[in-house]
Amino acid sequence: MKYCKNCGQELSSNAQFCKACGTPVNQEKKAGTHESNRLPERQPISPKKKKWLIAGSAAAIILLAVYLVGQNLLSKDRMINQFEEALNNHDEKAIAKILDTNDKKLEINKETVGAFVKYYQENPEEIKETVDALRKQAVVMDNGKNVNRYDDLFGSSDDQMVRLVQDGKFLVYDKYELMVDSVYLTVETNYKDTELTIDGKTVGKANQADFEKTYGPYVPGIHELQAKLKTDFVDLVVDETVTAYGGSEPTVNLYLDGKEVQINTSVNAENLNLKGKLYVNGKDVGVNPFKNPVFGPVLTDGSMKVAVEAELPWGKVKTKEKEIDRHYVDINFGENEETQKGIMDAIVKNNREALIAYTSGSTSKMTQATDDYKKSVKEDVDELKVFEQSYTGKYMGTVFDLNSFTVSYMENAWTADVSALVSYQDDTYFKGDSPSLEDRDETYAISLIYDEKAKKWLVDSMVYTYSFDDENTKEVKEKSPKQYTTAGGKSTEVKQGSENDDDLSTVAAQLMDSYLNGLISAINQNNFSAVSPYMKESSELYKSQKSLVGSLYSKGTSEELVEYEVTDVKENDGIITISTNETIKINYSSGKSETKEYEWTYKAVNDNGAYLLTSIE
Repeated sequence: MKYCKNCGQELSSNAQFCKACGTPVNQEKKAGTHESNRLPERQPISPKKKKWLIAGSAAAIILLAVYLVGQNLLSKDRMINQFEEALNNHDEKAIAKILDTNDKKLEINKETVGAFVKYYQENPEEIKETVDALRKQAVVMDNGKNVNRYDDLFGSSDDQMVRLVQDGKFLVYDKYELMVDSVYLTVETNYKDTELTIDGKTVGKANQADFEKTYGPYVPGIHELQAKLKTDFVDLVVDETVTAYGGSEPTVNLYLDGKEVQINTSVNAENLNLKGKLYVNGKDVGVNPFKNPVFGPVLTDGSMKVAVEAELPWGKVKTKEKEIDRHYVDINFGENEETQKGIMDAIVKNNREALIAYTSGSTSKMTQATDDYKKSVKEDVDELKVFEQSYTGKYMGTVFDLNSFTVSYMENAWTADVSALVSYQDDTYFKGDSPSLEDRDETYAISLIYDEKAKKWLVDSMVYTYSFDDENTKEVKEKSPKQYTTAGGKSTEVKQGSENDDDLSTVAAQLMDSYLNGLISAINQNNFSAVSPYMKESSELYKSQKSLVGSLYSKGTSEELVEYEVTDVKENDGIITISTNETIKINYSSGKSETKEYEWTYKAVNDNGAYLLTSIE
């Protein structure tokens, strides 16, 4: 069996040529120099061989092209260029596809690279520096050195944001990545229940005071942190911005600027069981400052204000707002306008009654004074007698220092203190001399005690003082000052009654003032003797008011004389008709109260030189 030497085709025994490729089967060489030096003839290429040659060439070209394309696609230079373009365009999605990390807990996506992008937005000059550094790393790698640490080139990685690393191969190609080292943030805050937020996402809540915890991982960049504490008093918020470079673990202090504040009320309320409300910036925060005087946290920079409302024996009292600018706030119930009015009314009335007592020699009609103060007035009267002097004077009015009012609870009693300037026109002289009235102003430190049973302030002492601040004052002038005098060196009551109208009006005003204040005192103390001297004993008025005093006291009802005015005075056949407008506050045993206005007409008669009331209608 023979085969073609050229293509391997099986040949027949007598074949001269190969039927497949045309190659001669037995071509013998002829001897001779000429025959041996002849070049061999070119043999034709078979179609099959041509196909294989073409296919091989095409495959080689394709493989070369694929290699070159793959090399370009996976080129570190191309990746750096894409990274630079994404930074310039702030393209978070593209940047997230390019970056990688060794921290398996860190997920890199469009949302998590926000801080990274923000860093370059706020520091655009850093784009060129970062890209230049990456390209230098690429050159070093091309020269055969693997640089996986930024500080191998630049000496420090403290401000490293991203670095170029070779991470094995992909098929036949070197694989490169832009690597970021993760960041962990340690947060500190001072109040329990503070809500913590990083980059707009709540990450936790402080479970104790002086809280500290590490959160992460995060992509390096500019991170926004916030601590927020919502209380009944205020929302405390602090924001911090931190630039965190790759591999760093910065500690961020999110301390809230709030403090515990103490309310000082000058009231020892342990045994009083006082009801009170605390107002912060006008809002009732549900705290009784008498039971819980310390509250917070609040701001102490003066931006917040506090006030206290309390149920006190003389009514509901709310203080003025005070700025919170330190760790304590002094609250003074004496700054309340209604409380000040009650105290001023008591002092003015006492000043009138004290002058009558001084000239009459009797303190029995002093309804707005304590026994101690009555005693001091009586001592002054006795001194006048010792020196056999007489006194004539008018009470002109009082100027009150509004900044000096204080109210406190001490030694089981409510007390008040105030500075006041009291004015008189008077003269003290010896028997046989004539009075020469002159203006006299005296400054007093006045102390009062609140009589809870009688429901009124009583003057307890008036001490001379040189201290008086006239910056913020209120003056209460007497509309028709009354003149009183002692007689013959002895203190006796001034006899009332006159034929002229001015004296008649004075008599009526003095009689009504004594009667109305005496009636209030009698009702509140169940002491009819406080009002009986101003009524004729056999009159219907005397009988009816005596019954009224006992009835109201037994029911637990008390009254306050808010104000009154004598509107008309007439005399006919020795009988004076006095018309009044009266405003009375009635306090019931149930705790409720109401204020009523009355118009009354009284009649009075002259009984042994003194006018006494006989009827009311």
